[in-house]
Amino acid sequence: MKISGKFVFPLKIQILSALFMVFGPAFSQTCTGTIVRPSITISTNSTRVCLGSTVLFVATAINCGANPSYQWKVNGLNVGTNSDTLAINNLQNGDNVNCTVTADPEFACASPRTSSSFGISIQVISSSQPSISIVAATNDFCPGLSLEIVAQVQNGDPLGHYQWEWNGAPAGPDSSIFTNAGYQNGDSVYCLYSDSSSCSPVPTKSNILVIEVKTLPLVSTSPVDTLVQAGSSIELNGIVNQDSVSNYEWEPIGSVSSPHSFSTLTTPVESATTYYFNVSTTDGCQVTKTVTIGLLYTFAMPTAFTPNGDGINDIYRIPPRTNLILQEFDVFNRWGDRVFTTQNISTGWDGTWKGIKQDVGIYFYFIRGQTDQAQVISRGSLILIR
Repeated sequence: MKISGKFVFPLKIQILSALFMVFGPAFSQTCTGTIVRPSITISTNSTRVCLGSTVLFVATAINCGANPSYQWKVNGLNVGTNSDTLAINNLQNGDNVNCTVTADPEFACASPRTSSSFGISIQVISSSQPSISIVAATNDFCPGLSLEIVAQVQNGDPLGHYQWEWNGAPAGPDSSIFTNAGYQNGDSVYCLYSDSSSCSPVPTKSNILVIEVKTLPLVSTSPVDTLVQAGSSIELNGIVNQDSVSNYEWEPIGSVSSPHSFSTLTTPVESATTYYFNVSTTDGCQVTKTVTIGLLYTFAMPTAFTPNGDGINDIYRIPPRTNLILQEFDVFNRWGDRVFTTQNISTGWDGTWKGIKQDVGIYFYFIRGQTDQAQVISRGSLILIR
């Protein structure tokens, strides 16, 4: 075809050549299949990193052909190389990383030719350590009570780990709270804290809490656990080595004559009974000691004897074959004079005192000894008959 004597096909060739130079191989292939849309996602092993740490990003592209090209961006600015990975160590807190993929020029079925991923925002932690302190609701408390110590962490990870140290030894659970009831005065407690957010491999150590435990008075009771004959009464004594006592009391209250005295007399013991001596101190602590009085069934003392020289019932003594290690056997007259004493279980009273025959009447005995079960105390009365 001619226009003013010239052919037009050379102009078409020139236009097609220009388009090929601009768009390149895109016009060199024809899609013979289904048109697909490229897409790209990126991932990283952590979005919370320490300042200066190298962070690795990985891109995964689909529908882009065998050899797509990649352009990484930080906050919209190009970084990195044409690679499906990006390793970068100069990120700042809040930086946003994404990647754009361009389909392989030989892959004609991709449309559009490019796709961009969603961005990943990075939290960058400065090199400063978390801080930890421990506090107790109270200190200087009574022995045996439970004390709760709480760890307070600043700039830490909610999933951080706690290692409590009690007197330098590991103790307690991996928890921000440590509870214990076995403290002694002067014990020390601290906590080591570590988490993934820390930029140092060394755990952070808390302050050291020195435990203050109140000093309790030394309290004891006399006698120790004892066996008595049924119906006997026994004197109980509470002993305290300090003056810082605000109150003391024997329990059960109805089973003693003077429940608010250091010394008291039990009511007649008809069954085994445990007595409690409770001491309250002026600073609010309490100490309790116990003594159990059981019943003795191994022997019974005679109620009378006749020291008249007839060879029958002339000696008042502990019955033979009594299983008792004797510590004391005394006889008293009605005025409280001790007219006989011995530690020999085979010896008894002949009714005399200082070589003088004693008057007919009522006397009182006291026996203290030991069996394989407990301390034994027995007291009662007898009648001297001539």
